[in-house]
Amino acid sequence: EADWQVYQEVNARFADAIAEQWREGDLVWIHDYQLSLVPELVRRRLPAARIGYFLHIPFPAGDVFRLLPWREEILRGVMGADLVGFQTASYRSNFCRAAALVLGVDLDVDQLVLGDRRVEVGVFPISIDVATFVADTTEITAEVAALRAEAPARKLVVGIDRLDYTKGI
Repeated sequence: EADWQVYQEVNARFADAIAEQWREGDLVWIHDYQLSLVPELVRRRLPAARIGYFLHIPFPAGDVFRLLPWREEILRGVMGADLVGFQTASYRSNFCRAAALVLGVDLDVDQLVLGDRRVEVGVFPISIDVATFVADTTEITAEVAALRAEAPARKLVVGIDRLDYTKGI
């Protein structure tokens, strides 16, 4: 209960700060699970605001999500946005199923309908421009050849990422 109370307070502070800074025509863009209540809180303060929300982490399956004690509040919070974005189609699908199970929303192809509000849901994978980060130099070519020589009959996949539990490493 205490953690949930703090989570709500922090989200309300962000919504207050957004409302203070918002000007007609601004687009409010909210990122990630720490701020899942902010879209609805901003909507209450600024009914005419255009609000987007992007979740950078996996959204759990609906039957798992519905076990959370504050599932309705979280879903209603996110659905305060006009557009909700996910990394993959399966995460979007999980969100839509959870909203249907928990809130009884109507599902459309790429929209959820809750009361008189329509919320678009989309898939927007984030990636990098590989050409910007890959240099075709003699040194790199030699390193790739050495790696391939170590595993000649296998496919070689090399990834460089920060060690972050959300990355599935």
